[in-house]
Amino acid sequence: MADAAHNLGRVQYERGDLDAAAEAYGQALETYREVGDEDGEGTSLQNLGLLAKDRGEFDRAIDRIEAALELDGLEERHAASAVHDLGVTYREAGELARARDRLQESLRRLREVDDCRGVGTTLVELGRIDRRTDDLERAHERLVDGVEACREVGAVRKALDGYRTLIDVAEELDGPRAAETCREAVEFLEASDLDPDLAETVDRLRERCRALEAVGDDEQTAV
Repeated sequence: MADAAHNLGRVQYERGDLDAAAEAYGQALETYREVGDEDGEGTSLQNLGLLAKDRGEFDRAIDRIEAALELDGLEERHAASAVHDLGVTYREAGELARARDRLQESLRRLREVDDCRGVGTTLVELGRIDRRTDDLERAHERLVDGVEACREVGAVRKALDGYRTLIDVAEELDGPRAAETCREAVEFLEASDLDPDLAETVDRLRERCRALEAVGDDEQTAV
């Protein structure tokens, strides 16, 4: 019963129906508590925290995720993921120092449980923070590592998220590297089994590649 409600919440969340997702996760939370399943309780609290984050309710999101982390029965892999989500919440709330601390902790814990997908997404998040604090070389390094980790486990959407920021950082560092990174992203996506809704994204990336290459050609001509 609890697992079914939890799975329904995930489906509704992916569809963008946050109200229905919150109701389903809330039902799962109650049932997990009734049967004494602290791991299920923790993951439900974590997901309710993510819903609050998406609505811009950062204090409520932090409270729910921290409540999940206080549960002794929360499995380590889920705890590592919850710390990641806490870091992302702090980043979106503009508290970059706290966000970096939580994400670095999450990175360590995710590596300990061999969660390659989680490691990749956390490196991307840390790269975004480095960019916002103007540490572009470090941001570039972390984003490259994060994208590579996502690619290795077939996390196409997560890799795409990383590529978007990586291209921006590469452009701020130097144009030629940005064009090369953009082409790499397009080639990766073209070789992947893409969901139909990503087709437009690939087209936009192709357009950006052409624009970056045109800038590079103009700079070479000027020289």
